[in-house]
Amino acid sequence: MYIQINSYMKTFTILFASILFYMAGATANSQSLHYTERNAIGPLNPYSQTTVRSNAERFNSLIYEGLKRYDHNENEFRPVLARGISEMSGNRVRIQLRNDVSWHDGTRFTSRDVVFTYNYIRQMAASETIRNWYNSALDDVSATDDYTVEFAFNNDVSDYKLFLDAWIIPSHLFDEDTMQPLSQQESLARQPVGTGPFKFGNRNMQGAINMTKNEQHYVSNPFLSSVAMQRTPDIDTRITMLRVESTDLLIDLPPARISEIEATDNIRLEPYQSYSIITMGFNLERSLLQDQRLRHAIIYGTNRQQMMDQWYAGRGELLAGPFTQGASNYDPELTPFEYNRSYAREMLEEAGYNNIELDLLVRRVDDAGERALQNVTQDFVEMMEEIGIRINVVNRVQDDRDQDLYYDRNFDLALVQWTFDPTYDIAPLFHSDFVFEGGTNVVSYRNEEVDSLFERFFRTDDSTRRTLLMNNIQAIIAEDAPYMFMFSVDNHAAINTRFVNTIIDPFYFFSDIEEWQTIY
Repeated sequence: MYIQINSYMKTFTILFASILFYMAGATANSQSLHYTERNAIGPLNPYSQTTVRSNAERFNSLIYEGLKRYDHNENEFRPVLARGISEMSGNRVRIQLRNDVSWHDGTRFTSRDVVFTYNYIRQMAASETIRNWYNSALDDVSATDDYTVEFAFNNDVSDYKLFLDAWIIPSHLFDEDTMQPLSQQESLARQPVGTGPFKFGNRNMQGAINMTKNEQHYVSNPFLSSVAMQRTPDIDTRITMLRVESTDLLIDLPPARISEIEATDNIRLEPYQSYSIITMGFNLERSLLQDQRLRHAIIYGTNRQQMMDQWYAGRGELLAGPFTQGASNYDPELTPFEYNRSYAREMLEEAGYNNIELDLLVRRVDDAGERALQNVTQDFVEMMEEIGIRINVVNRVQDDRDQDLYYDRNFDLALVQWTFDPTYDIAPLFHSDFVFEGGTNVVSYRNEEVDSLFERFFRTDDSTRRTLLMNNIQAIIAEDAPYMFMFSVDNHAAINTRFVNTIIDPFYFFSDIEEWQTIY
């Protein structure tokens, strides 16, 4: 009884503080959007984080813009800061920029900003994977005048558009020789300046961020007057805030809570495509896990359908490989391993394995909304016990988990959720070039045939050929099983019904925020 009362008082205290935030927030009126995030965003410079995190990319899509961006409705890239593109000889591309764009501080946007941004990414991006990706693809970027930029891509790059959606940052706030901010007080990490539809206002000690609309935006004047993001770690509090209208939007509603929201009159569910997959990675630097028979036995011994049905209300799909059904390179002919506990036991016996003990690295879950992953972990431990494998769960807070996963490779198995951007490029997970400290091929998977297929895939423009090559890549990876591809869970946003025309981007979420409106 004491625990229940204490929990209630904690939730009430958090909710009361949240309502005070709402009342004190930026321009709290019918044209304001308030949304909640579980985690704080961290540095506000889009290239200061070692790993790409979805909450930061949502924020970036409000503040910054790229030359192009992928439109999921039209399945093609559409211009943003670019006005026109001309392909030249030698894998060179000429970009004509818009000449009517200003930064939020009033400074004119020019080609100088584009050249600086791409050089900054290649030298200063905190993510070594991103630095390597751009350096391997881009030979040179230069300005021919204030509104013309030329890119020289490596001859192996077939689809240069993939590299034109980087967030452009303002060169005038940096020393262009050292690439350091001119003033730490006004650095992008603290005071971001972009060209996007909303301008940064302030951030408080609790991680809440207020933004106001960019009245001078070159395309259209956003209907919404302000956007406020609040960090609220507890899912019960986030849902309560939504129901009592102290917030307007919950980005990703846990499947287990969908039924209660469906019965709430003032909240509407908005399903959107999931480009996120839940996987179990096998550290192939461990001699034991180099045996494919052991990896297959673990997969056959895991009842993934039961996990998804029980903890995600069946709202998702089992995976045979790294692509979800909504992805352009998804192969419908590739079928998932079927659960077969007896067969898993036989495989282990035939291979001579008994009394195996493995460590499973997981990110610590403090939010009730992510308890599903905790339950999946417990189910996996019990299922492995049934086939004779003991699993020791290693719970780590996210930063420590990332250190173990990306840098130290300190794990046997790792429960990892991968979220892909619109390009859905899986090469960084499986190409051997990405096996390095801080790289995204965290399982140290190396297969020369897969590397060769990736390189041929990126060199060809023929869509039929590309499909065939990617199908071959998926088939090899599925058989090699560097991961157990578990499932992809459907995404649902929950939003107050006064908001209409709420077009959602599967990755950046707010890419079409200019279209969002309120009816009262």
